[in-house]
Amino acid sequence: MAMDPQLVDFFQETDADLAILTNGDHGHQYAKLSTLGVFDYFHPSHVFTSGKIGFAKPDPRAFTEVMDTLNENAMDWYYIGDSYGNDMEGAKNVGMKTIHFNRHHGPEGEAADYVVYSEKQLIELLKELSA
Repeated sequence: MAMDPQLVDFFQETDADLAILTNGDHGHQYAKLSTLGVFDYFHPSHVFTSGKIGFAKPDPRAFTEVMDTLNENAMDWYYIGDSYGNDMEGAKNVGMKTIHFNRHHGPEGEAADYVVYSEKQLIELLKELSA
């Protein structure tokens, strides 16, 4: 299992700050992310699991904990997620801008500022937003 080559290229080229928030047991999630090669592009201190921080998405405290730890303002960040309920609604509730990566064509709604359906569309949107 590996990351999509298009995303790998994007992460190698971007100078944007990156972080991950994922629900699940800390050890299990870290092992899964390590297998995917995520730590080649995301610093371990910028990877947050609900098992470690004590709050799970969509609880606003999960998103707030990440922003507080990184000393960042939620309104300055785009949250990219594939679950409308957990990701889009949760991130929007703390003031983040949201990108719904809806590759499985699940439920959509107004909490998503943008909706994309493929890695290619996601990368194109991220490049457009950072221009």
